[in-house]
Amino acid sequence: MTEDLVIRPAEERDAEAIAALTETWGHPLSPDEVRVKIRSFAQTAGHQFLAAEMAGAVVGFAAMNIALSPGRPGRIGSISGMVVAAQYQRQGIGRRLVESAEDWFRSQGASYVRVTTASHRAETAHPFYRALGYRQTGVRFDRDV
Repeated sequence: MTEDLVIRPAEERDAEAIAALTETWGHPLSPDEVRVKIRSFAQTAGHQFLAAEMAGAVVGFAAMNIALSPGRPGRIGSISGMVVAAQYQRQGIGRRLVESAEDWFRSQGASYVRVTTASHRAETAHPFYRALGYRQTGVRFDRDV
């Protein structure tokens, strides 16, 4: 089924579909907010917003960026958000999104990739990333400012 899958840069026309996916992700955004994010990512060096499309429908997305690291040589690629629609999970779409992200990171000079995933996704996302060869290396703390 994933032979029909296209991974491409997200476009503003994808905003409605991606907004619906953000509900599943747990960080709901309106289509207008998604449109602004897609535009901002496209205009900001070191940022990429990908859409996974099958049969003309957006079924997943990944957002990522590149940064310098004080503790590692080279640049770090960060997958800061990724989701695949529930009915399309376990079909290789997430794997293809991660592979596309890694390809983009390499093209941008990254030598290391970091993934952010919520603690409450211990039974879903965490095993997925482990199966792709990622390892848990720490704990993240957040605070609104």
